[in-house]
Amino acid sequence: MQETALIVATIIAMLPIGIKAYQAARMKLFSIELLVTIAVIGALFIGEYVESSIVTFLFLLVVT
Repeated sequence: MQETALIVATIIAMLPIGIKAYQAARMKLFSIELLVTIAVIGALFIGEYVESSIVTFLFLLVVT
């Protein structure tokens, strides 16, 4: 149950970050949003759900 909540929180937080990363990638730019997206996908892939949600939360907190 806790893992599901962390995954859902990560996906919700990744929406604005992912959109900006996609826009930057379309313009062939390497942005911090793209790096965060890669880090979060990697964390989800290896099962570190706490890390993925913390990274997205801190990034949204600092950047916004």
